[in-house]
Formats: sequence, structure tokens, C-alpha cells
Amino acid sequence: MIKKFLKLIYGALRKLASLIPVGNVILFEASYDYGGNAGAVYSYLKANGYNKKYKLVWTSKNYSAFKKDGCCEVIPYLGHSIKNLYYENRAKYIFYDNMPPIAKLKKNVCSVYLTHGCPPLKNCKGKINAGRLSTAALCSSSNLIDLISEQYNIKKEKIFLSGLPRNDIFYSDNKTNEIKKITSNQYSKTVIWMPTFRKLSIPTNGTSRNDSDKEYFLGLPTIDNKAKLDALNNVLKKQDTLLLIKFHFGALTEEFSDLKYSNIILMDQKELDCRNINLYLLLNETDALISDYSSVTFDYLNTNKPIGYVIDDINEYKLGFAFDNVTDYMPGELIRSYQELEGFISSLNENNDKYSNDRKKILNIVNDFQNENNAKHIAEMFIEK
Repeated sequence: MIKKFLKLIYGALRKLASLIPVGNVILFEASYDYGGNAGAVYSYLKANGYNKKYKLVWTSKNYSAFKKDGCCEVIPYLGHSIKNLYYENRAKYIFYDNMPPIAKLKKNVCSVYLTHGCPPLKNCKGKINAGRLSTAALCSSSNLIDLISEQYNIKKEKIFLSGLPRNDIFYSDNKTNEIKKITSNQYSKTVIWMPTFRKLSIPTNGTSRNDSDKEYFLGLPTIDNKAKLDALNNVLKKQDTLLLIKFHFGALTEEFSDLKYSNIILMDQKELDCRNINLYLLLNETDALISDYSSVTFDYLNTNKPIGYVIDDINEYKLGFAFDNVTDYMPGELIRSYQELEGFISSLNENNDKYSNDRKKILNIVNDFQNENNAKHIAEMFIEK
């Protein structure tokens, strides 16, 4: 009874708050603190004085742990508070990666969907509808407009062309040493493994989600048990190679804090946040990427460094893929077994990169904007300075 009453009160307050006029407020949403494409736009605006005219506001699902940088206000994602009601209705511009951070948009609000990844490798049709409520939605290549419209449920007239702001880092000279924040040890090569999730950590629509029929240790493809991870560490040790395993922020994983290795470091998003590590700066410092059906593989093409695609469950993967002949869009080693995973790691020290031209070919198909100006491009396109 009390909950019903409070819901009615909040509904009345929301209607009243809709009378608040739109003003100089810019609202941001991303999967993690200051992360992704929205985070890159935020960083650009902050660095170029937009915060002198606009109030910059982050809405966060991780509100209690969000690290405030002194340049923005932070509110809970879809939180029931006066502060939320005020800023959600005051926002003139909204930049988001995943889901619109307010329940209903005003007609004079510019809401820009920057996507979690463009393009997707895995089929997202019916799973992602975040662009439906936007006034504009990003697409990184004129070759992809039809695909993005279909996969993300976006009307074509809403789509604008731009590179992903988070990829500006790959072309910028402004770099830091993120690997040193993780380890003081020195290695000949550093490889990062970023698997997409198979099991989702948070149920969607009240039901659990499992995108693959195969079971893995820690959710790592080809790794059936701890013994294989132990063996992989021995291979890495012989090659003097460090393997950073970064789990997907949405993945349901087993506890891994007790697993300690000489040449493998296991990390989740919380670990990166604690160490103040920028994931894309970290990616730029690595020598190779291992992934599977994640859109991060398209981002990594901007580095023109080797990519290994672990696809041993490609036939069991339930979602399917955004592209016909999906392996044509995987310009690197196709890894279907643990032995081939070992082989890929061992081959990196031979510096025999046979896929460089293939990577450039796919990059030219999926990204028309191979430069460091994408956040600037978006800011100038949408925001009145």
C-alpha cells in the first residue's frame, strides 16, 4: 500500500517536473564511469571549456561508487530523487551508449545515441532498441547504415555518420602508461583478451540469459578447466608474454580473485576503475588482442595490430551474427581449439603478421573516420557553444 502511494506521489512529481524548462545541461550515460563513447565526448567537452556554459551531469547505475572528478554532477540512473527529476528535465543534450537515461524526452531535447559498439559482430536485432528513442544515432561508415538501422532498431533518417569517440585515443599522441598501473614487471609482449559475455550477469526482462550452449572455466572460450589456464600460463612464461584477461562488464563469471599467475592477470571493470585505468589507452599499449564476437575487434583494427578470434562455439552461439559469412569480417587467426590458442600466442614473438592488409581492408569498410577528431566532430555537430 505504501509503495503504491509513493509511486503515485512520484508520478505526480514527474509530471510537475516536466514543466522545468530545458536549459544549459548536458547529460551523459555509459556502461561504467566516464567510459565508452559518452565518456570520450565528456572528456572533450571538459577539456575545451564547454563546462563554462553547460552543467555536465552523469547518470550512473554505479552511483554510490562513482568517482567524482569535480567537473560534473552525478545522479543515479533512473533514480527516484528531486535531483534526478530536475536534471533529467533540464537537460538540453543527452549523450548515451546503452539506454536513454530518462523516462521520456521533451521535443526540444537533442538525445544522441553513440552505441555500445559499431558495428556489432553478433546479431543484436531484438536485443538492442536503445536508438529507437534518440533524435540522432551514430554510424561509423556509410557502408553500414542499413545494417545499423536493422540491428539497433533505428530509423535511417536518425542516423548520422561519425567515428566512435572512444577510438580517438588510437590516433592521439596523448598517451599514458596504463600497463604500469597493473604490473611493474617487464615482458616482451603484452596481449589483452576481451571475451564477450555468454552468460549475462543481470537478468533481462526477468529471465536469465545464456548466449552459448558451451560451458567454460570463467567463461573463457576454449578454456574448459583450470588446468588449461595453468598450462596457458606456462606457454606465456616461455614466450615472456603477459596476458591481460579483461572480462566483459556484463559477464557472469566465477570468482577469480584467488587465481594468481606469473604471466596472466585477470581483471574486471571494477579492477580497472580502482586503478584508474582507461581501457582504450590500455588497448593501445598492447601488442595483440584476443576476442571473439565482440565489437571491440572493430575498434582494435585502428591499431593495425594482430587479432585472434576464438570461435570454437560459433556453431553453438545462439544469437547468430550481424553479417552473412561473419568470418569474412574477422581479419586474423580463427582459433577453434586450445591448441590453436597456444599457437597464436607463440606466433606473436615471430613477428610474422600476415593479416595486416586484411585488417586495413575491413577497417576501411567499417570506419570512414580514421582520425582523432570524432568527439570534436560530434560536439560541433550537436552542441551550441
